[in-house]
Amino acid sequence: LDFASDRGLTLEATDINTLLTSALLLLEHELKSKRVHVTLNLAVDLPTVLIDPRKMEQVIINLVMNSIQAMEDKEKRQMTIQTSSDVLDSIESNQGARTKEHLRSGDKLVTITIKDTGGGIPKESLANIWDPFFTSKPTGVGTGLGLSVTRKIIELHHGQISLENGDDGAIATIKIKAGKFET
Repeated sequence: LDFASDRGLTLEATDINTLLTSALLLLEHELKSKRVHVTLNLAVDLPTVLIDPRKMEQVIINLVMNSIQAMEDKEKRQMTIQTSSDVLDSIESNQGARTKEHLRSGDKLVTITIKDTGGGIPKESLANIWDPFFTSKPTGVGTGLGLSVTRKIIELHHGQISLENGDDGAIATIKIKAGKFET
C-alpha cells in the first residue's frame, strides 16, 4: 500500500536507463534461475524524468516479475526491454483534461516497453487486469494487487501505462513526461 500512496512521493530527476539497470540487478537471480534471456535496447541520451525512483523501481520489478511468471511454462523465455524518447502525437484518454500535469499532444516523453514471450493475457482477463484483487494466477499465487498498484504509481507520476497482447506475449508500455512537473 505504501507504493500506491501519494503521501510519500519523493521526486528526483532520474535517468530511466540507470533505474532499469538497477531494477534488473535486483532480479538477476530470478531471471537466471527461470532461464529468461533479457535483451536491453536502451536509447542513448534520454532526457531525465522527475519521478520517485523507489516507486518507479517497484513498477519495473512488478512488470518484469509478471513477465517471468507468464513464461514459466514456455520453452522460449525472451524478454525485451526498450527505452525511447519521442513527442506525443495524440492522446488516448483525458482529452478534456486542463491541468498542466496531464499528458498532452506535443509533450516530450520517455517510453519504457517491456515485451515477453509468455503467450499474452487471456482475452477474457484484459478488461479486468487493472482491478484490485483480480488475478488470473492459481489460488495462493499473488494477491491481485500488482497491476492496480502499478497503474496507481504511474498515474501519480502523471504518466500512462498500457498492457496489450503482441504476437507471442504481452507488451507493457509506460509513458512518462520528460523534464519537470509540479505536484
